[in-house]
Amino acid sequence: MALGRAGTAAVVFLPAFALGLLVRDIGRVEVANLCGGCTISDETRDLVLSGDGPSYDKMVDECWLDAEKPGDLLYYSLLMANHYDYAPAYYQIFELLLYNFNWDEPCEFDSLTAEIAVRYLLKAHEKGYDPAADVVDEFGIRYDESTNAEQFEHCCRALADR
Repeated sequence: MALGRAGTAAVVFLPAFALGLLVRDIGRVEVANLCGGCTISDETRDLVLSGDGPSYDKMVDECWLDAEKPGDLLYYSLLMANHYDYAPAYYQIFELLLYNFNWDEPCEFDSLTAEIAVRYLLKAHEKGYDPAADVVDEFGIRYDESTNAEQFEHCCRALADR
């Protein structure tokens, strides 16, 4: 049975439209209010989404203290780093990838995760963020595709022992 032009458009458009509404609502209400188990107030979320650094810092502290696995914090950290060029967020991405959301098996990661983590750590260092500078200096971290994984693993194991 041929749908015709209008039928084909409806078959393609309506599911896409419904999915767009679902994603918008989930992103705005449910996902944006959760941070790996800790609740983010609407006011804090809105401030972070608009690039407010102190609100982001508060959210990070609350999520690390209140949540066993602060996984959803990665979304906000990527937003603050990539969209607002916020130095602490670059470092937060490094820390989140360092723990790799796998608390039972720390330091288990792939080479792409290591590369991303090293890039974000070095970006935080480049922006003058002191905790990043401490890690870079202590472990001699330098971007090198052939050694990023080894550098990241060494850093991860040393920090996990503390």
